[in-house]
Amino acid sequence: MTLRTSIVQARTFAKVTDSPVKKKAFLDYARAMRRLTEPSDPRTLIWCPCKAPAYFQDLNKSLAPGPAKNLVKKMLTKL
Repeated sequence: MTLRTSIVQARTFAKVTDSPVKKKAFLDYARAMRRLTEPSDPRTLIWCPCKAPAYFQDLNKSLAPGPAKNLVKKMLTKL
């Protein structure tokens, strides 16, 4: 799990979520993270929006303190 692949994963979650607030949060996250990193394609995508909180919590645990971790924390507060 990398920051680059989290951008694509967030866009996928935005497509399948049922909440407009969560959709906006996913898209805002992808836009902001894209500014920090170059995007790439993940090997597999998770299509169930119910797994989004766990995905981003795992990503948060693997990051060092900095702007990327702050973006992930902001995303988690909206989920």
